[in-house]
Amino acid sequence: MRRDPLHRFLLNLAAYTAVDRAESEPEVAWAVNYAGAAHVAAACEESATPLIHLSTDYVFDGRKTEAYLEDDPVGPLNVYGRTKEAGERAVRAALARHVIVRTAWVFGAYGANFVKTILRLEPSDRSLRIVAD
Repeated sequence: MRRDPLHRFLLNLAAYTAVDRAESEPEVAWAVNYAGAAHVAAACEESATPLIHLSTDYVFDGRKTEAYLEDDPVGPLNVYGRTKEAGERAVRAALARHVIVRTAWVFGAYGANFVKTILRLEPSDRSLRIVAD
C-alpha cells in the first residue's frame, strides 16, 4: 500500500547545543543551527515533506514575567539564541508546512540535561534552588 505524503514528516532534532561554548565557537553554532536548519528545510520543501523543527526558549530575552507565546517578539541575548532564531527564520522562509517547537533542556541518555543534573545533585546535603520559569 502506498503511503499518503500527509502521513510522513521529518523531525529535526539536530542542533549545536553547547550554549556557553557557542560564544567561542560561533562559526560552528551558525553552521549547525542556521545553515543546517536551512538545508533540512530546503530538502523538505523539495520532497514535499512537512517538518517539525526543534528550537529553544533562548530565542527570547528572558525579560517577560509571564509565559511566552509563539508570536511574542524574539530577542536572543547570545550566539546560541541568535543561531537558533536564524534557523527558525530559515525554516519559515523555505517551507510552508512546518511546526517549530521551542523547548528548554531536553533530556536523553547522553549529554547534560535537567533531569540528570537534578539526579546528580539530589543526594547532596544542600538545598536545591531551581528556577521556575
